[in-house]
Amino acid sequence: MSCKNLDFTLIFNDKKLAAAINNLTKRQKQIMFLKYVKEYDEHQIANILKVSPQAVNKVKNSALKRIKKKA
Repeated sequence: MSCKNLDFTLIFNDKKLAAAINNLTKRQKQIMFLKYVKEYDEHQIANILKVSPQAVNKVKNSALKRIKKKA
């Protein structure tokens, strides 16, 4: 799953939020996209990315903290 060309400013109306998401790591962007745009749960994301659900949750929480600081 690639987020290389994924621009969150095209998905979210809130430009500050989109900019904060665009500054995340590739893995964080992948998880945020799958969780909040595609609405997959942690187990589905884990299967797609070939990681554990705990790893997905950890990266998601880290991304949310980064977004809260920026947005």
